[in-house]
Amino acid sequence: MGYGDSYSDSVRPLKRQRVNITGITAAVRKPPTRKPGAAAPAINQRRQRKLKNEIRHPLSAIMANASAAQRWLNRPDPNFAEALAALDRIVRDGNRIDEMI
Repeated sequence: MGYGDSYSDSVRPLKRQRVNITGITAAVRKPPTRKPGAAAPAINQRRQRKLKNEIRHPLSAIMANASAAQRWLNRPDPNFAEALAALDRIVRDGNRIDEMI
């Protein structure tokens, strides 16, 4: 810019470029391809979490009933009826886990 030139004379207008966006939008809209029969990883993870949570409850019950049976049997006067009831619950919860798997 020389002396006396105005700022607007030295600024050149920007050239507009045309961009083909059809390929870009098609790529964005197109879902990722998967092999036929392959399950989505997110679905498998949800199934694993669900199974884990369903198994956790009976396992916790088994541990609690086993501990209760030990306490009933370790008393000075063992209560065999209560211990047998706890053992029956352990078998029931074990069968529930077997059905889930």
